[in-house]
Amino acid sequence: MPFPMRQYRRSLPSVALALALSACSGSSEGTEDTPSPPQALPATAICGGVLNTAAGDALEGLTSSSTYSEIDEVGSEDVVTVAAAAAELKASPRTGKPKTRAYLCAAQAEDEHTSGSIQLSARWVELRPGDQDWASDDHWSVYDVSGAGKKTTRYPYASASSLSGRLEFHCPKGAGENEDTVLGVDMMSFRLARSGREEQAPEAIVRLMYSVAVKLATDMGCLEESRLPRTLGELNPLPLAK
Repeated sequence: MPFPMRQYRRSLPSVALALALSACSGSSEGTEDTPSPPQALPATAICGGVLNTAAGDALEGLTSSSTYSEIDEVGSEDVVTVAAAAAELKASPRTGKPKTRAYLCAAQAEDEHTSGSIQLSARWVELRPGDQDWASDDHWSVYDVSGAGKKTTRYPYASASSLSGRLEFHCPKGAGENEDTVLGVDMMSFRLARSGREEQAPEAIVRLMYSVAVKLATDMGCLEESRLPRTLGELNPLPLAK
């Protein structure tokens, strides 16, 4: 889905007044008020370097773009650093509904042929029976990220389509001390994959979420308990449900 844009309407008298004031005050003030264009960055440099090399390569491979611009807000929510999100998530009490979501990265491809964009966020997820379906289907690919073959909330779970995905893992901090509450990294995208590359998108999305999850688990102090592997090797989706 596209990121929200703010639209402003100005009446003709207001425009005339603004032009008159600008003429009186000189051009230097107008230059100071002009916002600078977004800085173009490589994939591994956006959002505080939250994407590792493999995730950066996956993003560039899908979008055919080598540079990206950061977006500071998603709706009314500010994009925050992983460290800031980790501190807030750790402070979430075991009881009561924790804050819904913390946005960790929002960026848009700067290639002339695409406007593909991504949003990566984190939140506590209270799982209910059936929330984690350990089988792929025609639209979603499910991955055993740890490679251990363990289908429990103590092991990471990843599911992705061509446009979005979620990766959930055990983190016994804050609200995660509850047995059925896991830490989730979610990704949403808009026009992410260039035409003909949609089949590559689910694996690429998992690599993006994994990179964020490792950094978040490290800052949360639960990397060992998360059972997230040190690196992601070859990723094969689980078979379709019979």
